[in-house]
Amino acid sequence: MRPAPVAALKVAGQPSEYDGDLNAQVTFDSWRCKAYFTPMRNEVRRLRAAPGLSQQALGAALGVSRQTVNAIEQDRYDPSLPLAIRIARYFGLT
Repeated sequence: MRPAPVAALKVAGQPSEYDGDLNAQVTFDSWRCKAYFTPMRNEVRRLRAAPGLSQQALGAALGVSRQTVNAIEQDRYDPSLPLAIRIARYFGLT
């Protein structure tokens, strides 16, 4: 069972550099010495559909298949770091 969320992760009595980002709610279980983070939300479908872009067109622009774009949108595939950076740059989010 997960403990209640805390404002900052503390290790050996020192607060972490956690800045209170609303997308990353941190909890700390001192007994198990693990931190749990809230999963990131996937916004690829919303970003792609807003300008009316198809999965095929986005895949071609990113150098991946339509199936890869679909799997990312459905949270069945986590993109590699280089692909995640290409997605962010494509939508102007970096």
